[in-house]
Amino acid sequence: MKHTLAVLALNKPGVLARISGLLSRRVFNIESIAAGYTEDSDISRITIVVNGDDQELDQAMKQLSKLIDVIKVQELFKSGSIDRELVLIKVRADSARRSEIVDIVEIFRANIVDINRETVVIELSGGEEKINAACAVLKRSVKPQEGLQMPPVIGITCSWDDVSQRHFLGSLYCEAVRAAGGVPVLLANYEKEEEIAELLGIIDGLLLSGGKDVDPFYFGEETLPECGEITPLRDAFEIKLARMAIKGQIPVLGICRGAQVLNIAAGGNIYQDIKTQLTCCLKHYQQAPGWAATHRINIEKDSLLESILQVSEIMVNSYHHQAVRDVAPGFKISAKSSDGVVEAIEGASGSFILGLQCHPEEMWERDTRFLKLFQALTNCALK
Repeated sequence: MKHTLAVLALNKPGVLARISGLLSRRVFNIESIAAGYTEDSDISRITIVVNGDDQELDQAMKQLSKLIDVIKVQELFKSGSIDRELVLIKVRADSARRSEIVDIVEIFRANIVDINRETVVIELSGGEEKINAACAVLKRSVKPQEGLQMPPVIGITCSWDDVSQRHFLGSLYCEAVRAAGGVPVLLANYEKEEEIAELLGIIDGLLLSGGKDVDPFYFGEETLPECGEITPLRDAFEIKLARMAIKGQIPVLGICRGAQVLNIAAGGNIYQDIKTQLTCCLKHYQQAPGWAATHRINIEKDSLLESILQVSEIMVNSYHHQAVRDVAPGFKISAKSSDGVVEAIEGASGSFILGLQCHPEEMWERDTRFLKLFQALTNCALK
């Protein structure tokens, strides 16, 4: 829990260090600390914001009071104090954009404290919600190349364990997004469309990750014996999420299961098990490290995938026993393996919607061509 402490202490060298040291020894995380003179220049007022347990805080306050140079320690509560944060925000804006910035400044009752040919410095005070709202408005109103250089937020879906009731995700997805210049945010499963809409409102791009099989119910089939374990909560969430992301023209990259979810959400279907439903298949579930490529895919000419990778064929890894069968309306095939299995699909409308059967998050460190896929996602998310 967050607490604000006001400490009156003698204005002597080392007092601030002793106070902060005592709090750190009590395992309190100091969020902010400010010190200044009172009306008496021999006495300083130190305001500290900490996170910690109520009982532990009481013990810490008693120990602070025992320090020789400390005069008084008091916790400040919202009901009896005024809490304000102060921030300086630097925005890149030329003369053509300044009037818009000035309008935002007036709305939030901020001040412009510095201005030159290229930038404006804004001073804003208020509560946390006000400051976050102002930053969000500035981010949305100023073009990335002209204002705040905010990296795109990429939402990543997670696997779900129904027994332990936990979400989980391999770190390689996040590492690939970071390497491509994005900020990865893990998405929990939601059921209501209003909640999913709120999620889509805070992300700039979407990565549908790999995982277990999709319930055949979503493409109108009974479950075959070869269909693997399904996760109903994740399926319901991701089908709705993918449909709403496509409709909202949010850039989407689907990986393995994620590619299948994209196709099903848009009205297509998949093979429940390619080994039994297709003949003469390659080995699509490799027994090799994830970074190792085990079969080739042929990329369609003039496809989005070809424009990203700049090749007509490439070796990939493979960890799937399901695959796209009938491509959804509004989608087209962008790659196949030599046995005819669909290895990539993409939206035909021109927006960034791409699904891959391989796992590029496991390959990009050894073959940097696969990093281009994540960079394409983050670049589109910036627009």
